[in-house]
Formats: sequence, structure tokens, C-alpha cells
Amino acid sequence: MRLRSVTLTPERLALCRPLWGGRSFHTDDEFEAMVRTAADLLASRHARGSLVLDETGAARFFGFTLFARTSAVDQVFAGPPEGIARTFLSEAGRGDVLDLSGIGRGNAGNGLDLVVCAQGYELADASDTEFAVVVGTLLQNFFDIHRGFRLRRIVGVAFGTLGAHIVQRSGAYPDVRVWSGTTPGGTPAASAMFSLTHAQATNGYSALLPMFTYFPPRVQFTEPEQDVLREALEGATDALIAARLGLSVAAVKSRLTRAYERVQVRLPGLLPVRDVDDMARGSQVRHVVLDFVRSNPSELTPYERSSTMDEGLRRFATRTATASERGRGAPGIF
Repeated sequence: MRLRSVTLTPERLALCRPLWGGRSFHTDDEFEAMVRTAADLLASRHARGSLVLDETGAARFFGFTLFARTSAVDQVFAGPPEGIARTFLSEAGRGDVLDLSGIGRGNAGNGLDLVVCAQGYELADASDTEFAVVVGTLLQNFFDIHRGFRLRRIVGVAFGTLGAHIVQRSGAYPDVRVWSGTTPGGTPAASAMFSLTHAQATNGYSALLPMFTYFPPRVQFTEPEQDVLREALEGATDALIAARLGLSVAAVKSRLTRAYERVQVRLPGLLPVRDVDDMARGSQVRHVVLDFVRSNPSELTPYERSSTMDEGLRRFATRTATASERGRGAPGIF
């Protein structure tokens, strides 16, 4: 079985419907409302997820996560397993889902509560080897989409006998609550709710310990700069970035130049440039900056930035603006 993973988008949620764990716990209207909320959260980048496809394009596994207020997470973890999605994917519960500002405060503060809000799989016809490949792929995806976040706790639920079995046998979660009950329609249903804190991962040497590794961003790009860098990391040209973000090519180049300037100020010596003129020179600077953010994922996640600039940034902004007035270089970065 050949697998590939793709980012979960609002458009791709349709592929997840047949796989959705715990679907039978919800009415049709309730489920449709949950899917719409999930799409809205993905579109606003308040949630994230991945989808694993096989060689035929069929969905094999998906996972959908978000960050939520600690008090709300405590409450849903004390309740039934279907309560996680019912709470956070409802209109009433959306207020407990952290937006980009809330995520930024968590990254800059005491950390974030990550909630595995929905997941599902189709592995009935998979051999033992194929099953291991799928599980390995989904774990790697779980790591990848949460790199660069300061995690304090991971909480979630896995539905189905196989899902509960995977959670129990993984050894990754010291706090597992297995549920054996029936759906509202009377169908037998198994599930497992799980939780792992930073302290538990450290003390118990959990396989998920690397997810709790976090280094604060040193450059602290602005959100517009992060947007273009994120697209550039995927190999997009300036023209494609412009099309995706609804910008002009000139605006994309300007944002990239401001990002390069910020790196030059925060990390002197990283870039192979000497002055403002050099900053506009192409591929070498771009390659170094993209290499840096690829190795430092917290540079592209929300972070509550200081409202004031340090003196070095002020001097650079002034110098850049002066150079621009002389007809060389780019506009100031602030």
C-alpha cells in the first residue's frame, strides 16, 4: 500500500465523512453542523489536520485538532467521549476554541492544550504490514502538523475497537479511559479517551515526548511575513504565492524582503549579505531564510510579539527607510 499525506482543508473534509469516528453518536443535523464548524475552523487556521490517502485516492485516515481553553478541556475530559466533538464543534463551544491571538499567547506563555477533536480510519482490508505503515504515517503527520507549538497537554478520543486498541497498546498515554457502551441507536461502541501532559511525557519517557520540545522564535516574523514564508516553504514561486494570497507579485517580494531584513537584524551573520542593497538579491538569501524557518518551526506559528521594537530594529528601520529615499533598497520593515 502506497500512502501519501495531505493537509486537511475545508474542501477535503468531504473525504472524511465516511471515516468520522463517533458519527453514530450524533443526529444528522448535529453532524452536518459539526462538519461546517470544522470547515470554518480550518479556513481561519484555528484548527489543523491531515488526511492519509492510498494509491487509489481513497481516504484511509484523518485527524483534526485544535487548541482550547484549559477549563473547557478539563470539563469535556470528565464527560463521555462524544462530548469532545459535540462541545468544540458546536456554535456554543466555539468560544472555547483558541483563535490565532489565543494560540500566540499560549506559545509565549505557559503552553497550549491540544485537543484531538475528530479522527477516523478505514483499515478493514489492510494487512498487518499495511496497518503498521498507516499507523506510522499518521504518527509522523501528528508530529509534523504540531511542530513549533508550546504544548502543555494532549487530550483526545479514539473511536472503535481498533482505535481504542491502538491508544491502549501505544504506551504513549499514561491516562487512558476506555468506554464500552452503545450509541443512541443501540449499536455497541468502544472508545478510548486519552491525556498526556508535558510532565508525564518527560517523567515517563513517552514516545510523544518530542512533541513537547519547544524553542521560542528568535526572529518573530509578522503574520503577513509568516504567510508568504509558509507558501515559499512549499516551493511556491512569487507569482503562485501572490495568486494564493490575493496579493500582487510586488507585494509578495516586499514582504519577503521585510522578512529577510528582520532576520538580518535579529540574527546578524546568518545571511550572506552586507547591507540593504544585498538584501534584494535572490536565491541565496531566500534559500538560507527558508532553511532557517524549516529548522525552527516556531518562527511560523502564532506568537505574542512585543508591542515595542528594540533599539536595533529602530535603527535598521530608519537606515532602510533612508536608503529607500535615495532610490535603493526596499521600504522600511515596520
